Amino acid sequence: MNSLNEVVSLLELFPPPFIFINDPISPKYTIQSLVSALEDKIRLVHIDGTSCFTPRLLYDTILNGLSQHRPSWDEGCRNWSQETANDSMDSFLRALKALYASLCTGSSNKGPRVALVIEKPERLKERMPDILAPFTRFAELSNLELSVVMVSEARWEDIRPPFGSAIDPYYVDIPIPTKEGADFNLGSTSTTPHPYDSVLLQTYKHFIYILVDVCYLYTNDPHEIQYIAAARWPGFIKPVLDAHSMNVEAAEDDNDIEFERPSTELLLRLTRHFKPSLSLALEQLYPRLTNAADWARANESDASSLARDGLILIAQDLSSSDIKDTLPLSVSLPRLSQFILVAAYIASMNPQKTDLRLFGRGTDEKKRRRRATKRQMANAKPKSGPAKIPQRFSGPSPFPLERLIAILGALVEENDPIASEGISSQNVPADGLDFRIPGERTDYEVTRVGVYASIAQLTSLRLLVKTTSSDKLDGLSTMLKCGSGAPSSYETILSLAKGLGVPLPDLIWDTAAMG
Repeated sequence: MNSLNEVVSLLELFPPPFIFINDPISPKYTIQSLVSALEDKIRLVHIDGTSCFTPRLLYDTILNGLSQHRPSWDEGCRNWSQETANDSMDSFLRALKALYASLCTGSSNKGPRVALVIEKPERLKERMPDILAPFTRFAELSNLELSVVMVSEARWEDIRPPFGSAIDPYYVDIPIPTKEGADFNLGSTSTTPHPYDSVLLQTYKHFIYILVDVCYLYTNDPHEIQYIAAARWPGFIKPVLDAHSMNVEAAEDDNDIEFERPSTELLLRLTRHFKPSLSLALEQLYPRLTNAADWARANESDASSLARDGLILIAQDLSSSDIKDTLPLSVSLPRLSQFILVAAYIASMNPQKTDLRLFGRGTDEKKRRRRATKRQMANAKPKSGPAKIPQRFSGPSPFPLERLIAILGALVEENDPIASEGISSQNVPADGLDFRIPGERTDYEVTRVGVYASIAQLTSLRLLVKTTSSDKLDGLSTMLKCGSGAPSSYETILSLAKGLGVPLPDLIWDTAAMG
């Protein structure tokens, strides 16, 4: 864009007789920008090298454009020029001088500054090779204040006339857009949040960076990328706008809730959810198999998929069959199922050897501490060897069903007041068990059929994923892990644990990697 501004300034102040602009990506857009910037300042004539395939058409196009004459069907499509004006270069130059003289105004008898913008000059060389050299010297031949601007995808060296007949141009090279340079600004004076609100500028830049990363292998034309962005961006940012609207509706007393840009965690969730659709948009919109509006309507994200990735907070106007898929986990799931999800997250993120340290009990019935003192940590020697990747970045790891049941029992025993009341009120032995022993009744309850039914239900909802082929839920042979999206998100499970009264940060072994 700086190169284009340079050309505009030159044509306004002291134009060179011949300018050649090489734009290998989008010459059409360069010409449109040039015409829109100069149309009110100088007399501009746009010439298409494809449509002007004979000298007569070329001469008539220039004379009609300079005189601002539009041939009409009612007048027999007559051109401005006389009958002999397009016979040869000499007659064309005489007609051009006569036309320019008629445009002179004022006492100085000075005419307007004229620029001829020729699009696709390589076509002129293919069809009329003898006419390209005179046009590079047009100001010299006509003796008028006139500049010729050629805009082409090809370089000047590839279309230069032979034998040095053409003068050297003022050469302008439009650089090829890069991924780092793909910056499309937003601006708005509206007070109502909308997809193109200026608050979302940084979010939009992140979206464009992801889109360019997908499209750059196939096209780096900024207009093609903007066209694809126009189809996907409103849907990409819609969950954020919907969440803000619901916050405004919920806070009836405070109508001045500030619209904030999405957090990093939410931005990563949006990227993970919408990135697969960017390739589909490229396949459909780049060859124009459909238009952007129809594609956007056909590829709107449904509520259940948004909820699975933690992008929907409240369900509205949903049928009963969709409630479990779209409501937040703390609302849509029973209390026991919430405990199972927290236990599954702890099992996925902690090494198995830490279970005894976190949940084991000694004779004094106190939980063991896993935290080292600051002095011990300061005196600890750094370990040599390759750095260990935190579990958060490697994803949830599988764990056996038996381990899930053990952690679930410890969580319910320590953090469920409802279970504690039941234990204190029922100390009657059953099946050889003494419920007066701490943890005995909890261990009995978590191994009942209802717990296994809840685990099976969570598996069917894809909140838990079985990694073994067996259909039975059987101790060590059944391996599970947290499902993708919300069930494996630290923020989601943390909010779930807070509702249950579970101190999740104290139960995650590598909490430094979770923040």
